[in-house]
Amino acid sequence: MCQPTDRKMRERMLAPVGRETGAQAPRAAGLSQDQFLREVQLRGNRAGLAGGLLLTLLQLRENGFRHSLNRAIPLITPLLERWQQPTAPAWTPDSHVAHRPHSRRKVLAAFKDFLSVSHLWAALIHGGQHQRPDIWPGSNETLPRFINYAEAFALMGSRLPWPGHDRRYTLDRGKIWRFHLPDYLRESASVEALPLTDPQRAVLNQHTSS
Repeated sequence: MCQPTDRKMRERMLAPVGRETGAQAPRAAGLSQDQFLREVQLRGNRAGLAGGLLLTLLQLRENGFRHSLNRAIPLITPLLERWQQPTAPAWTPDSHVAHRPHSRRKVLAAFKDFLSVSHLWAALIHGGQHQRPDIWPGSNETLPRFINYAEAFALMGSRLPWPGHDRRYTLDRGKIWRFHLPDYLRESASVEALPLTDPQRAVLNQHTSS
């Protein structure tokens, strides 16, 4: 979720897990716990933005609004701090505020860089929004449900028309990260778009020309 494009750093993050579980011999020197948490905090700022932007595009569509990046970006920016604090595994006062993308260019860059895992971050944010600690990737007990919800968002994103001209749908199921669960761990994920709040509608009224 934090390193979808950097294989070496991904292997460094996974090395302690492989070593502790015996699932596989580490391919790279692992990060210390402090380094691991710091990497999650720093990468989570941009990755969480991608998940939040996917959620916002879906929210606009499901609430009957024409979804576009011009409309979604102003809606997500004020919510980033609120979303990131409760979902960060080890939040500290400087873990995200100074590193959060602010400009449209940086927001779009983050969305592009983490698009392949945006459905995973969408599931993480969804769990925080709805106070669902059972939708969480950090334990063996909650991981299957988390994956089921991430798959639900992947399906929705793969049916959401892309608000641009370079591809047909927002998510390409052939390119995003997916995890296959055995049948006995599969379950139906109940996902509904939140209604737009009055502040969100006020922001939309300012971007009617988008």
